[in-house]
Amino acid sequence: MQDKGDIKFANKALLNLLGYSEKEMHNKHFLDLVAPESKKEAVETYTKRMKGEQAPDLTSELKLLCKDGSKKDIEASSEVIRYQGKPANLSIVRDITDRKEAEALAKFPLENPHPVLRIGKDGIVQYSNPAGAELLRELGCEVGSSTPKHWNQYIRRALKSGSNEDLEVSCGEGIYSLIIAPVADTDYVNLYGIRIAKGDRAEEDVRQYHRHLEDLVQIRTAELSRANEQLLAAIEVRRRLEKEILSISEQEQRRIGEEIHDSLGQQLTGIAFMTKVLERKLARKSLKEAAGVGKIVKLVEQATVQARSLVKGLGPVDLRSDSLVSSLEELAKKTSDLFGVRCVFGCDKVCVVDNAAAAVHIYRIAQEAINNAVKHGRAKNVEIVLACGEDECALTVKNDGLDFPKEFEAEGAGMGLKIMEHRIDLIGGVLDIRAADEGGTILTCTFPGRKNRD
Repeated sequence: MQDKGDIKFANKALLNLLGYSEKEMHNKHFLDLVAPESKKEAVETYTKRMKGEQAPDLTSELKLLCKDGSKKDIEASSEVIRYQGKPANLSIVRDITDRKEAEALAKFPLENPHPVLRIGKDGIVQYSNPAGAELLRELGCEVGSSTPKHWNQYIRRALKSGSNEDLEVSCGEGIYSLIIAPVADTDYVNLYGIRIAKGDRAEEDVRQYHRHLEDLVQIRTAELSRANEQLLAAIEVRRRLEKEILSISEQEQRRIGEEIHDSLGQQLTGIAFMTKVLERKLARKSLKEAAGVGKIVKLVEQATVQARSLVKGLGPVDLRSDSLVSSLEELAKKTSDLFGVRCVFGCDKVCVVDNAAAAVHIYRIAQEAINNAVKHGRAKNVEIVLACGEDECALTVKNDGLDFPKEFEAEGAGMGLKIMEHRIDLIGGVLDIRAADEGGTILTCTFPGRKNRD
């Protein structure tokens, strides 16, 4: 959408989500889509961001109005870009309505006066409500530690059979009657329990409670299964949308590069030719202005070289299998020339990336990592290494800049890091970003590839 809030583009997934046609959505003001309870926050956030008073990339949650009057909870990852010379807001929108409903249902354990635990197949306690924490303390456990070893057989059996398992545990002055319930399509179980005083146990009450608890477990398990299915579907939609946006971005960059090459490049070439002719004419007449024209010729030639370098940066990788290596070599040289830092590239000379799309994504990840190192990390030395094994390749970008923030190491933050994660995910690879022992950052991308055996 543009700086006035008019929507200029909405893909099919967003149109289907809100029930609008492309014609109905075009030039619709984005505030018309925001539900009343989210409108004040949306207006304040959007206004500040377009004025540059907030970070250019932001993730926020709000409610949108559908055409039929219903509401959808969405998560918007937004970035301020330039569109036709003006600031504009580009957003990736994800439907989180089902997740919000699932979160509301998830409040059930906190309100339960009896123990509710979540335990992984490895026996590690992943979650506990307050009553469950009391049980864990009596057993000498806590969240993040292992449960008693004899519990593991019940947990494994429940996960394997998909059926509930009963377990009794004596703690202090009481007995805990527990139900271990496997959650469909996961590798963990939920544990529900009740404490019963020793010597005062009412068998019938326990049986009734078990029947009631099993009913609740079945209902809850069904709800979680549906929520998991909906979440997987939402993730797949988001992946397709991210891939589409990245594809559009690459196409637009290539288009701009072609325009610079075909238009600006030709004009600069023409100006250089004309000024050289003028320089020769003035020199033949021994006029002192010839030296000044010669300087203009050099400046035009420098501008031409810079334009060509910019074109290569906008569309660096073609369809040849060996183009990634040469493009990364040029990227290292350009980084040294533009920023005055030491940037070197090393490569296994037999490394080949057959997939052209993968080559583009890897180049862009290297480009983003270098920009972060130089502009934000203030690095003086950057090393790029591309190596290939039998079935996979690895790109490593290492710099000696500022210490890597711990919160970034724990979880990627910022639009640049998120886009790198999206890119490597699209080509079936793995991204690892961590602090170097001697300071600075090490980024490693591992992705499918091969060695050239020719």
